[in-house]
Amino acid sequence: MSEQWTLEEKFKELDRMIEQLQDENISLEESIRIYSEGMKAVAACNEKIEEINGKLVNLKEAEDEVQ
Repeated sequence: MSEQWTLEEKFKELDRMIEQLQDENISLEESIRIYSEGMKAVAACNEKIEEINGKLVNLKEAEDEVQ
């Protein structure tokens, strides 16, 4: 899967989903579908954050070696 997105884009998507879930006219089936999509988006964000954190740790270690 080579889908490219930024955390900011994914956070905006999650905000949109939250707004949809707050609509009192939403059906149960639709709310479950949106919730499921939201959980997948949160998992993707967590993976991206861990990836970025790993890169930062590597940069810090490389910086420490230089000093």
